[in-house]
Amino acid sequence: MKCPNCGENLKGKPNFCGFCGSEVRVGDKQTETSILKKPISELFKSGSSSVTDEKQFEEKDFTKPIKRKETMEQVSVPKNDEIKVQDYKEQEAKQAKLSGDDFFNKPIDEIRSAQQQTTQQQTAQQIAQPMQPDSKSAKSSQPAVEKEVQAQKVESEASKPINPIIHTLSDDFLEEEAVKPNTVKVIDTVGQNKITAKSMLEYLGLVVEIQTKNSETIPYGDVISQDKEPGTKVAVGSTITLVTSVGTWTDWSTETIPEDKLHKFDVEEKIQYRSRTRQQTIDYKESSSKDEYPDYEIYEVKNVYSDWVEEDYYLSEMKENSDLCEVASKKVGFKYCGWNYKGSDEDIIESFGTARLAVTFNPGTTVDDWEYREIISKNDSDVSYTKWHRADDNGTLTPANDIVIANISIAGYDVGGVYYALKYGTKDSEWYKHRTREIVEHVYSFRKNVYTEWSEWGEWGFNKIEEDDLTDVETQKIYRYRRKASIK
Repeated sequence: MKCPNCGENLKGKPNFCGFCGSEVRVGDKQTETSILKKPISELFKSGSSSVTDEKQFEEKDFTKPIKRKETMEQVSVPKNDEIKVQDYKEQEAKQAKLSGDDFFNKPIDEIRSAQQQTTQQQTAQQIAQPMQPDSKSAKSSQPAVEKEVQAQKVESEASKPINPIIHTLSDDFLEEEAVKPNTVKVIDTVGQNKITAKSMLEYLGLVVEIQTKNSETIPYGDVISQDKEPGTKVAVGSTITLVTSVGTWTDWSTETIPEDKLHKFDVEEKIQYRSRTRQQTIDYKESSSKDEYPDYEIYEVKNVYSDWVEEDYYLSEMKENSDLCEVASKKVGFKYCGWNYKGSDEDIIESFGTARLAVTFNPGTTVDDWEYREIISKNDSDVSYTKWHRADDNGTLTPANDIVIANISIAGYDVGGVYYALKYGTKDSEWYKHRTREIVEHVYSFRKNVYTEWSEWGEWGFNKIEEDDLTDVETQKIYRYRRKASIK
């Protein structure tokens, strides 16, 4: 434990400083020392100066020992040298001058030191009085002895420890005048840290209530405003409300706050995107076998066709067009047809409904001597001659699939000098000749997508990116936080 007056460690007798002779009472505050070192006149100054002195006292570092020279100047401790009576007379004269303004302009410890010295002189005189003889002769005969005894007594008393905290009239006066006032001036705490501001206001005797508010400019923990203007006088014990900053939003990051602390923060989140890309090329193959490239996709099949072959006869119905069949020609009019002789006998001019019938009427010929002929013409030709014969082949079809007219075995329609046995349709009838072809083989077309390596990942951004075969996308959530405030 250290002495509150000189800062030296207490040794020997408990609560007693062997260096300066101070008796330290338990519970004494070091603030008492600062008051004792002031002149009494300073105690009558305004409350603001008292606050300033107290603040300076608080800022003093009591952990460092007080220098020995400074302590000796602040506390009057008798020297160990021989004390002469003349010194005490000077102290007594000095004590006699402590009146009026001198009393109020001197520090308390100096006043107490003077009072203590006066007390010591009085004690020395009381001790010396019984030894003084009544007669003047005795007194004159032993002046050296009396002075020596008196000096020894005074030295003995002076060697005793001096208690600087003596209850005197000046203490009563000091305690009466040091009572705190009923009102104080509000100080300005805006911009101060809330802990410092609260301590300063509570030191003035005010009750501090703290509210919080978000701020983008005021650092966390600093005072934004106070509800009482600086310099305003308020009663001790009044409540003053400070609005302090709880900061603003943090920077965006992927860090999260533990679940048990989320209730203390406002949270915002966003989704970020980044992508990487690659290039695509297509490899093509062809084959007549669809199983030759199993890793490839068949995207087209091509047919290889034979040459077109035109039919020999006109039909009354048109076939549906396709890759294998289409109309070669179209004609309108009557259709004349029959089996005509193609040999060298010029006398045979008739046309017959069938080759068999033609051989029947011309025994010297064979089936190969007769051919089927037909013509489309808008001429409406009449029968030039007719030979009747019982038909054995009713319902027979011509090579053009036309039904042979029953019972008309021999007939002659002259069309451009050629006779035809049969006649079909009208002058507006439509007749179609087709051509056909066949599929020789199939050719299969294959393709396969070939990709390059992925590029490096791009920077994170907030624009949404769609993923496809050439774009790979990653997402992440980022967060920012700010402390919840009591004032929105």
